[in-house]
Amino acid sequence: MERRSKPRITGRFPAHVRGKEINGQKFKEDTRIENLSVTGGYLHLSREVQQGAGLFVVIWLSGSAGLALRGIVQRVQALPNGKWGVSIMIKRYRLF
Repeated sequence: MERRSKPRITGRFPAHVRGKEINGQKFKEDTRIENLSVTGGYLHLSREVQQGAGLFVVIWLSGSAGLALRGIVQRVQALPNGKWGVSIMIKRYRLF
């Protein structure tokens, strides 16, 4: 049964993420958004972040259009490839 209340766009959009690792160290990382809705998104990171942490994400939707957002980490899961799957809830966003 689908638990999401809003439809999601599935695709791999290039993204730049800034935040803090689980140990508190700041990081910047280029990655891809796996899916996105008006309320949240899911991405892969090469470092672990803490549930409840804030992230700043810039997503490139096309060559000249993008989305800047601030989100809160809702869920973190270890992936078999050594990366981390991160689900975020969007708190604020701006299209550019």
